[in-house]
Amino acid sequence: MDIEHSTVVTRICTKCDTAKPATLEYFRAEKRTKVGLQSKCFDCERTEKRGRRKADPGMDSRYYEANKERLLSRQKVYCKKRRAENGDELRRNEAEYRKKNIEKVRGYQNRWYKRNRESEIARLTKYYKDNPDKKAAHAANSEAWRKANRDKSRSYVRNRRARIKQSEGQHTAEDIKRLIAGQKGHCWWCSKKIPDDKHHVDHRIPIAKGGGNGVENLVISCARCNHKKSSKMPWEMEVPRLF
Repeated sequence: MDIEHSTVVTRICTKCDTAKPATLEYFRAEKRTKVGLQSKCFDCERTEKRGRRKADPGMDSRYYEANKERLLSRQKVYCKKRRAENGDELRRNEAEYRKKNIEKVRGYQNRWYKRNRESEIARLTKYYKDNPDKKAAHAANSEAWRKANRDKSRSYVRNRRARIKQSEGQHTAEDIKRLIAGQKGHCWWCSKKIPDDKHHVDHRIPIAKGGGNGVENLVISCARCNHKKSSKMPWEMEVPRLF
């Protein structure tokens, strides 16, 4: 039943018998009705859904599995449209979220990759095989980024190797810069001055012997001391330490 006032068109909810503005803010769209809106308002619909979920906790999971392809397809279309309309804003929001929740994001990415590793490798292999120009462009961009962000690239490689070896903790390029400044550019082991961009990042307790990859287990060393130490424990080094 529709009630029309002089300025506002309202619709009476068949569930709660309340007259509300006949807009998409209060009613869900429904093409099969004359006015293009469902007969139940959003508030009543939400209340009913909460009740069904409470009575049957597995309802949403079963529905998703039964309609997975349709839901994913609809979500893909929606996301593509939204990115086209608000791409810059979404990228800024995503970058801010990643910065504030880096551990959470990496954990999600790692879990997703473990579940989809084989299919993702197959997808990328096929994509680059079908698009050799894209592969060459990707390699060129990666190399250019590594050269322009040498410190970040090295930190990424160290963190990745540590994760493969199941070592806890991680560090950033800024952490390494602070270590270099704290040691005033000297080797932690032999106290010699290290030339610019010739420093090595050494794990005091080697990862092979259970050491972490966090900044608390890192020191800056020269190439000679880092190679000499290898997987030795700190007390096995026969050189005076800086601290």
